[in-house]
Amino acid sequence: MKRKSVRVLGLVVAVAGATACGGDEPTGGSSGGGGEAVKIGLVTDVSGRFVSVGKDLEAATKQAVEEVNRRGDAELELEVVDSGGEPAQAVVAYRQLRDNGAAAVLGPLSSPEAEVVFEQAKGLRVPVISGTANKDGITEGGAGWAFINTATNGELYANTLPKWQEANQVKSAVVVYDSQEPVSTAAATKILPAISAKTGLRLAGKPLTFTRGQTDFSTLVERIRQADVDGLIVLSAPTEGGLIAKELGRQGEDRPVLGAPSQASASFFAGGGEAIDDWTLPSIFPAVPQEADGKAYLEQIRKNRGEETIIPEAANYYDAVTMLGKVIADGKAAGGDPDAAREAIRTGLTALKDFDGVAGMTTFGGKTDAQKTLYVNVVRAGKLENAGE
Repeated sequence: MKRKSVRVLGLVVAVAGATACGGDEPTGGSSGGGGEAVKIGLVTDVSGRFVSVGKDLEAATKQAVEEVNRRGDAELELEVVDSGGEPAQAVVAYRQLRDNGAAAVLGPLSSPEAEVVFEQAKGLRVPVISGTANKDGITEGGAGWAFINTATNGELYANTLPKWQEANQVKSAVVVYDSQEPVSTAAATKILPAISAKTGLRLAGKPLTFTRGQTDFSTLVERIRQADVDGLIVLSAPTEGGLIAKELGRQGEDRPVLGAPSQASASFFAGGGEAIDDWTLPSIFPAVPQEADGKAYLEQIRKNRGEETIIPEAANYYDAVTMLGKVIADGKAAGGDPDAAREAIRTGLTALKDFDGVAGMTTFGGKTDAQKTLYVNVVRAGKLENAGE
């Protein structure tokens, strides 16, 4: 196997398949396209408010690049750029990767970042695949060049809400959400009311709100406790979710809670402690995989990260790299012609059907939103457990 160097340039880390996150002797493999390595990029947050999630995504991507190269599916070279979780910086990162010859870009992490990057994809014509941005309709601005390898918020709650209701005998609930976060706002004001109308869940009055970066939730929880409902739906980022859970526990609130997909991260578990036990979380990856490849993926990324809790969506990035390896090999894309590689990747992803990855079956089938296997996870004794599909 060829050895490639690791370059560190400011916020950029260029890697050709590190064996572990931060490894200093990455390796390359034989090229499925018969030419030089195909460069791919990752735009993620390794310095901002989603740093715990962002580092999980980075670790999963590097792990997958190493395995694709080792198997000889294709030869990939990975360049990682930090967006800091900011939409403007995400656009700069995407453009930088385009200028550096990336044939495809993974990320960015959040829906606000993805929304502006996807608009850029329409003109720059570099396929971009986010495994975390889940705002409904978000790929429409990409004109066929922007993909999401995850389920939308609407799909996740349509799957999870009725199961949470049945498991906890919940007939009414109050919704609590971050009013500065567009995806949470859409879920609280549009998606959940529509789904609840179908499942027979009564939502109590006007949803309760908080703001990004808030740390004192005592007044909010006092208002939650006054709500005459059976359960709570808390839509938040991991850090705020952990703090809300802590305050709920401090005030003796123990009604069933349905949380958000992004809460299944190390920062949520660290912040919430015992207070997050019994929270139900929508997911695209089972807490305890039953298939051998899923088990192997989770074991390795936990080792690479030095963390027990890995955001489930990291599996989407791992699978996206594997998909890229497949479509690059199938389309005989080579690194020497980035534009041809970009077109081959866009065409290959759009046509992809029944891809069996660590996160289950995925199909694009002529669309840019993936059709995914969906799961429901629950926190028990400080760990995620399977609650069903």
